[in-house]
Amino acid sequence: MLRMRHRDETADWRTTPPPADDRVDDPRLWDVPADRPAAARGDTILHQRPWTVDEEHTVTERGFSAGQILILLAGAASLALGIVAVARTGLDGSLSQPVDTVLGWNHTALLGLFEIGAGALMILGGLRAGGRWLGGLAGLAAIAGGILILGRLEWTVDRLGAERDFGWVAIVIGAVAVVGAAIPRVRRRTTTATRTDLPAS
Repeated sequence: MLRMRHRDETADWRTTPPPADDRVDDPRLWDVPADRPAAARGDTILHQRPWTVDEEHTVTERGFSAGQILILLAGAASLALGIVAVARTGLDGSLSQPVDTVLGWNHTALLGLFEIGAGALMILGGLRAGGRWLGGLAGLAAIAGGILILGRLEWTVDRLGAERDFGWVAIVIGAVAVVGAAIPRVRRRTTTATRTDLPAS
């Protein structure tokens, strides 16, 4: 005797397997209507989000030092004194003669050349923050020269024609350059943040 199975119309097809006599007993082969929307099946749809990568780039600029201004001023003063001294005494004869006055101080062409050299080094050192050491060295040389002039050494009088009081001028110019070389520079840092969205696999 064959037992007839009747399908219960009120049963939930999602949870009730089909009769064993007309369907293979395999859940994967259950008859699912093709026109049923995915949401009705209770399936979970995973939305994949893209990967987000944050990057930071830090740029360090060389910066500027206020000491550069002092070095440039000291170099300009020394250079101006030297140019005027050479222009008045000339380079066509002895560098120790004649002796002429520049801003009230005696100068020879040799002293003017020393001033031009020291002033040029100071200006070169003051153009860049990293070159302040060069201006500082020139300033130390000017201080040493000023001390020698104050000591009234024979060659400072005979060859340079420098008066004793002019030694203080050289010391002041050199000291300004040295102070300028000692002032640290201010470094500026710029940080840029970028965000990159990688496509989902």
